[in-house]
Amino acid sequence: MSDTFISNDQLNAFIDNQLDSTEKARVLEAIRTDRELADHVQSLQNNKDMLILTYSEYVPEQIKPDSKNNWAFARTTVAATIMLSLSGTIGWLSQPYFADSTAPAMQNIAKFDMASEKNERVLLHINTMDDERINTILNTAEKILAHRNTKNQPLKLEIVANASGLGLLREGSKYRNRIKSISNQHMNVSFLACGIAMENARLKEGREVKLIPEATKINAAIDKILNRIKGGWTYVQG
Repeated sequence: MSDTFISNDQLNAFIDNQLDSTEKARVLEAIRTDRELADHVQSLQNNKDMLILTYSEYVPEQIKPDSKNNWAFARTTVAATIMLSLSGTIGWLSQPYFADSTAPAMQNIAKFDMASEKNERVLLHINTMDDERINTILNTAEKILAHRNTKNQPLKLEIVANASGLGLLREGSKYRNRIKSISNQHMNVSFLACGIAMENARLKEGREVKLIPEATKINAAIDKILNRIKGGWTYVQG
């Protein structure tokens, strides 16, 4: 394990996106350098995601929580079932987690060095519909794409959206034209929508979530992020 102590409360806050940028950076650095911790975070996220999906979809039909005790009982029952079903199913966690522990893992978007030769594979992450942060993400994408193209340097760029940031890639997004322009100009950029966020939105809204044509659905943002860090990608959160 890493010498940096990260409590379960901090890990859960990290998964729930409740840490400030400094603490988030500390947790990400610990994950990058500690395979066991990375495995634990992945397991926590998977358990939480499946609990949310299963509980939201099935419990209201089976258990009508007319009291706090019934609600807590329902949550506990479903969580226990999920924990049992997940044991032994996350096979990839037993494999070596980080391909290159010296590769850049997280960079603050304000200090992101587009000129660095190490930044050949970059994952930009947005989890909010805050206009300033979205514009910063898209500006960064456009600048690094243009810079690497001008220098004739290789680049693979992915922009992944989850939580409320899913709105960036949903049908009717006010950013659609800009995203379309970026996609049309550059073949080496992908826009990825978190499947967990899409399912949560479907359950909440009672209708299927449609994406803009430039977006691709992935299983879960956290899986993509951790696997990209594993592969030595530069991770930048907006």
